[in-house]
Amino acid sequence: MARLLQAYPDLSRSADQGRGSGAKVGAALAHRGRFRAIYCRGAGGMSLLVLAVAMANVTNLLFTRAADRERETGDSRRFGRLAWQTAPQLSAESVLLALGGRVVGTIAALLDQCVPGRDRAG
Repeated sequence: MARLLQAYPDLSRSADQGRGSGAKVGAALAHRGRFRAIYCRGAGGMSLLVLAVAMANVTNLLFTRAADRERETGDSRRFGRLAWQTAPQLSAESVLLALGGRVVGTIAALLDQCVPGRDRAG
């Protein structure tokens, strides 16, 4: 409450008028809470939209890669390579792509925490 009174000094003036600062502080907190709720819902919705677009993009890329690799796997099967011999190679490529994405995401998250001048307390 002390931080709020420092941020809004006019709230402490109402104590001199006999009403006390509790009513105005409570109203300010309630207004701030409603704004945060609306903002968080909007930001959450936008985040889900961006996530859906990214998932569609990755799915499209994987289908395109599979179509391109179909010719390659057909050639290798024609030369005598069995399906169980091709599967580990394709699985290893997918795992390496996933690990690369995880590393890039972790680095981005760590860099986001190091941005100066950002208030993490809320």
